Amino acid sequence: MWLRTLGPFAGLGLVVLIFALLTGSPEKYLSISNLRIVLSQTMIVALGAIGMTLIIISGGIDLSVGSNIALTSVVTALALRHSWPPSVALLGGIVVGGLVGLVNGLAITSLHRHSGDARDCARSGQVGGRGTDGERASHLGQRACRYVP
Repeated sequence: MWLRTLGPFAGLGLVVLIFALLTGSPEKYLSISNLRIVLSQTMIVALGAIGMTLIIISGGIDLSVGSNIALTSVVTALALRHSWPPSVALLGGIVVGGLVGLVNGLAITSLHRHSGDARDCARSGQVGGRGTDGERASHLGQRACRYVP
């Protein structure tokens, strides 16, 4: 019984130990500053994983979460690069992410389509039923986008 409870923690400890030994300097690998860097870099993935967990629990799947994270990160970074205040840049990223989520949600609910179909339609560049190349539907979103008016 204890192995079932402590097994994942033992596995994590083993992975940390192996990487600490492979780096050649375990004292630097296990330092507080390195652990802070690792935790800050994995925070975005962790937040996406929490959101995906909720979606999967509700019976759906949405693979566009990673693309949405990338888009909002780029929007925020570009706003910061153009000397926007950090709070405004962050708000811009949140608004763009919310708009993408709204479009996906409306596509799923109003078209009565599966979330994967809405994702395929969005990834194929379909806007109003037309692809970026003017075709009715690309091979990626044919099944999903042919129902778009």
